[in-house]
Amino acid sequence: MKKKIAVITGTRPGLIMMYSLYHELKKNNFNFFVIHTNQHFSKNMDFDIMEDLNFKDIKYRISNSKISKSSITQLSDQIKGIENVFLKEKPNLVVVFGDTNSNLSAALVARKLDMKLMHIEAGERSKNWQQPEEHNRKIIDIISDYLIVTNEDSKKTLINEGVNKKKIFICGNPIVDATVINSKKIYKKQNNRKNNKYGVLTFHRQEIADSKTFIKEIIEGVSQASLKLKLAQTYFFIHPRTLKNIKKFKLKDFINKFEIIKPMSSIGYINFLTYLKNSSIVFTDSGGVQQEAVILNIPTIILREKTEWKSATIYSRQLISGPNKEKIIEQSSLIQKKKLINKWIFGKPGVSKRIIKIINTVI
Repeated sequence: MKKKIAVITGTRPGLIMMYSLYHELKKNNFNFFVIHTNQHFSKNMDFDIMEDLNFKDIKYRISNSKISKSSITQLSDQIKGIENVFLKEKPNLVVVFGDTNSNLSAALVARKLDMKLMHIEAGERSKNWQQPEEHNRKIIDIISDYLIVTNEDSKKTLINEGVNKKKIFICGNPIVDATVINSKKIYKKQNNRKNNKYGVLTFHRQEIADSKTFIKEIIEGVSQASLKLKLAQTYFFIHPRTLKNIKKFKLKDFINKFEIIKPMSSIGYINFLTYLKNSSIVFTDSGGVQQEAVILNIPTIILREKTEWKSATIYSRQLISGPNKEKIIEQSSLIQKKKLINKWIFGKPGVSKRIIKIINTVI
């Protein structure tokens, strides 16, 4: 009987990172199944992305995860649901991507049930302990059997933290494959946007989106930076968490005062990639969008104080502003002079093929 693999997803970045490995596993006839935790549950952040990326057979969904009231409740619901599936399926290898609660839940269950665990995107550190994702990624790395890292820097981080180097494999990041393959599918109906200079804005992280002050600072800073750069518009793609807080803080009228900022609902993956590829500048706190922007060579202002992708600020057209109005305006001007040195800092295409080779040696 073929060894069985469990693959865990549940968020927009998780689905995107899973894309190329999922199709490589299918292509190579692996015995695997997917658990979707429903951590992101809006239509545009889930079903539209799954359709874009041709995911047809998600075997399990953790239904109660999407209605969890808090991070702790969400973890608890995910752990219970994942445990039930693992006890039934008895996978020989559990694969998790990145640093979300979905991955932490699956990693903890795998460890407690003595199942082999592989962490893809291991060894990344923002060194910001206020960031929940930083807790998750460190815990997952500590309890994993196999750590798939993006580059030598990630490997060194793990070794410095005491991880046995024999458990570490440099393969690159699967988001490279997803971005390269899917950027060729951008919607032709939107190609006319490249004739108009515009920006893209998105933020969702707890430490930023949960702050009324930071939301206002970002909107004001991005508006003024957009005007200074003579953009026709900056499209503000509003994450469900951010939307909830805009309503909570009664900021809708405040945002609508800035005519250059155009609020948009969350959209599907290919549609968003189209906006991104044809944009003049990106303002984001998203690690995934930050990576996509490097590969597409789009100037990017990082709306948080620290990032796990520090190499992007060295080798690509990215600068850190934090959620600070004046800094956003200043860095938006400076970024125009910054040159791309290396767009393959997250690995060259073929990442999932390299991961498949590792899986074949460990399973």
